[in-house]
Amino acid sequence: MKCSTVIYVRLKCSSLASLVQALLYPVVAAESFFRCSETELALNKRRDATRVIHDILLLGRMGVSKTQVISRANLSFPLADRYISFLLSRGHLRLGLDHRGVRRYTLTSRGERLLGFLTEIQRELEELFPNTYPSPAAK
Repeated sequence: MKCSTVIYVRLKCSSLASLVQALLYPVVAAESFFRCSETELALNKRRDATRVIHDILLLGRMGVSKTQVISRANLSFPLADRYISFLLSRGHLRLGLDHRGVRRYTLTSRGERLLGFLTEIQRELEELFPNTYPSPAAK
């Protein structure tokens, strides 16, 4: 009977720099369990802050309302409000009005740059962990 190890990994990164550092210098405190059959990797299905920011910036390319951010990024109103305020204050999003007078959040050049970095990191993570779930914003 062959046995293999199941490893539960949780990446907690408070900033883009710490995420990159975690990827470059992986020190994983993990619990291992022995199970028969093949090696599995179970990941935490919750999104971290960098993934939520990636999703909002991705939506910002199209110019979206706060309601659209809430529904497409699958966020509560308080969370969406907090992330949008944060991205506005850092210059990654701008608030404007469309032709009907509806408030729209759009990406700035600084936001486009950050989105490029986060997209590249996301690609690397998807190669490392192919069984992760896609962003709600990517639908």
